[in-house]
Amino acid sequence: MAWLQKNGLRLPMTLELALKLADGLPRVNPSWLEGVLQTLATYKGEKVCHGAPCVAPKENVPNGATRQAEKKNPA
Repeated sequence: MAWLQKNGLRLPMTLELALKLADGLPRVNPSWLEGVLQTLATYKGEKVCHGAPCVAPKENVPNGATRQAEKKNPA
């Protein structure tokens, strides 16, 4: 998912589309789902839920892929 983090403006749309596509699948790998939710939560800076799983944003993101970082350093 590192390549997604570089395209900050499209990141939320891409991750939300991935979650919608996953809804149509019979089984989704839980670690994949957690990774998508974690990336989206960290980017948005708020808790994100998709059905039962909910993930809080990480506080210290080493690569700076957050909405605030995008505002400070637009691509």
